[in-house]
Amino acid sequence: MQRFIAGTCTMQLAITMQGPWIVRGQTKQETFIDQRRQQSRRDILYPLLDAQGRPLLPASSLKGVLRSTAERILRSVDPERSASRIPLADEPFIHQPYELPRLQRGQIADSELIEWNKGQRHYSSEELTPQTIYKRQSAASQLFGSTLHAGLLRLEDAAAPSVQRHRRSHVAIDRFTGGVGEGPFIEELAPAATTLETKLTLTNFALWQIGLLALVFQEINRGYVGLGGGTRKGQGRVQINAARITIQYPELVYNVPSGVISAQARLADPPWSSPDVPKEVVAVERGCVLLAELEPYLDQNWRESGTRTLLVQEDQIESLFTAAVATVWRAWVDQMTQDERT
Repeated sequence: MQRFIAGTCTMQLAITMQGPWIVRGQTKQETFIDQRRQQSRRDILYPLLDAQGRPLLPASSLKGVLRSTAERILRSVDPERSASRIPLADEPFIHQPYELPRLQRGQIADSELIEWNKGQRHYSSEELTPQTIYKRQSAASQLFGSTLHAGLLRLEDAAAPSVQRHRRSHVAIDRFTGGVGEGPFIEELAPAATTLETKLTLTNFALWQIGLLALVFQEINRGYVGLGGGTRKGQGRVQINAARITIQYPELVYNVPSGVISAQARLADPPWSSPDVPKEVVAVERGCVLLAELEPYLDQNWRESGTRTLLVQEDQIESLFTAAVATVWRAWVDQMTQDERT
């Protein structure tokens, strides 16, 4: 899927923390003067910091939250999906080799697909080549990746401004007695209202993937998902907003006068005729145009020569997300839930 670049969608994201937060870094001991005027030592848990000493939200943590939320959404749209079909979100845990012969396609992790197929002979060797394996994976792995194929989504680390951090103590509860089990522990937290910025990039994107990300952002903004440690204590609630979206296509790919088209669906057409484009994407997204009034421009930068660029401003992003969900995501879900081919 990534042998040719048919288009990229870059989202500039602003992540605003609604409460204290921490991504756990080092634990250090510090000396205190206790109430009896004696010295004592306690462990202080510090946040993960970047090279400038700023609290850091690593791309891996954010990507994990996005993926787990996307998988929950994908599983909910077809909870009765047959185990013989490719799952929308694969199993998160791998199995022992002796277990694989007893399992069906929907019961294994995508990373086990080749090993599982050696015994099942479900796919031919041509169907599991690097050029075709993309469409044999779950929808979640197509977007976020697996050990068999790199995902289409990339994220950058997000660092907070240099802000004053404060400390909070807590204890561990003994689940048998209901009293204090361990502690107190002290965490050094970044404050609420901290805004971090990062960049999310989709390469060779499908329009349904933009719709899925819009739903993921909505779930996070409603408070159903937290970032970092201590989410069970109310920490890590966030608001994610896309401040700007830039979509770029090579001139050869962009075959409409204006609007947003599917880069992935175009790869199914000549001269590429890529064998790894899922047929559901072709059925739903070929000829589909979102924000048809949005006109591209030719970038004067020599690095972008021959590229058509669409700039989706902040006041247009909601319209793009709404159209991606209402027009494409729903049609794609219908295709994925009604088609019986595995």
